[in-house]
Order: sequence, then structure tokens, then C-alpha cells
Amino acid sequence: MTKFLYLLLFVCSTSQSKAQGSWNIGYLVIDSLNQEHIGKVVRLDFKNPKKENLYKNNGTIRSYFATVDTGFLLIDSLVYSFVERRKIYVDHANYKEQYLECLNCKGMTWYIYDSEILSIDSKNILFKIKIHFKSLGFENTELWQIVKVKKKNLDGVFFEL
Repeated sequence: MTKFLYLLLFVCSTSQSKAQGSWNIGYLVIDSLNQEHIGKVVRLDFKNPKKENLYKNNGTIRSYFATVDTGFLLIDSLVYSFVERRKIYVDHANYKEQYLECLNCKGMTWYIYDSEILSIDSKNILFKIKIHFKSLGFENTELWQIVKVKKKNLDGVFFEL
């Protein structure tokens, strides 16, 4: 009976434990996107010429995070520069920790987390992006914008598994 109680105590105490080494991120190379992906919520991965060899060699998901890329988005007729912020740990990565940060948004910090795919054609993808603004007067303000991005400016997109 004592062994059973110890076993029950062990099972109950470890049933809520979380294992390390998890990745909840999937990746789609830009050329694989098609009409089936419309409506999917993703995170943008800007083009980087250094990554082209990784695709040809079937790189792992970790290899797509190896470089920090910068890209440009046209929002309300103004060009904004965004840098990728990637948080990758030794044995895990979390989709929610991958985002874009505006480099030239003076007086305010802009973050882009989610982008919904609205349409795809041979050269462009139309996204509905959610911009998070942070500054002294505008803490945690959010705004949705429609943005067209040329496929040639993206390596791919991340999605949550």
C-alpha cells in the first residue's frame, strides 16, 4: 500500500511538469505559399541572400533563425524599416517570441507580431498586419493595417504549430 501511495504522489506531482526542447514553430518557404494558406496567421521572414543555400540543402528550422534580417514595409504611403527579433534558445523556441521591430519610427516603438494572409498572386502577398505601438502616451495601442509585400522580399513565413 505504501508503494502505491508513493507512486500516486509521484504521478500527481509530475503530471503538470513541462519538458524542455520544444519548438512550436513551423516554416513555409515563400514559393510554397498558395491559395490554401489564405486566412493563415503568420510571422514574416525577410529575404536574406545568405539563406538561399540553406533552402537548397534542406536546412532545419533552426537554420532559418540564424540571421537577423531587415526589411521594408509601405504603411500609409510611408516606408518603414523593420528588423527581425528572434529568440532562440539552446533547446527550444516559442512562436510568440518572434516579431518585427521598427527601426525608423521616431518617438514610438512599433512591433509587428501577427500578419494574416489575405491574398496571394504570382508576385505579391497581401497581409493584414497587427501593429503594436509603445510609447509614453500610447502604451499597448494596436492598429490593423493592410500591407502588400513583394514575394521577392521574403524568404518565408513562420506559423504556430
